[in-house]
Amino acid sequence: MRVAQAGSLESCDALITVREQPEGSGVKISIEGTSKYRFGEHIRKLIEEALYSLGEKDIEVQVQDNGALDPTLRARLETAILRLRRGEGK
Repeated sequence: MRVAQAGSLESCDALITVREQPEGSGVKISIEGTSKYRFGEHIRKLIEEALYSLGEKDIEVQVQDNGALDPTLRARLETAILRLRRGEGK
């Protein structure tokens, strides 16, 4: 199972890790970090919408958020997925 990451644990950023999942597994999203309790549902919805627009159906996404803005979260997710698909993961 391939894994890829994008981002950092710095303030106002997020570290996003994506893992391939077997076909038919669906999407699994976990969110940790300083913004989880206040913005967790918003972050989850943003990630779900981005995955849908990218055509991702079987993937696990871990978000370690430290106050990243929406465009940063989306960019980190897109970069991690691109790395995963290119085989540039861990």
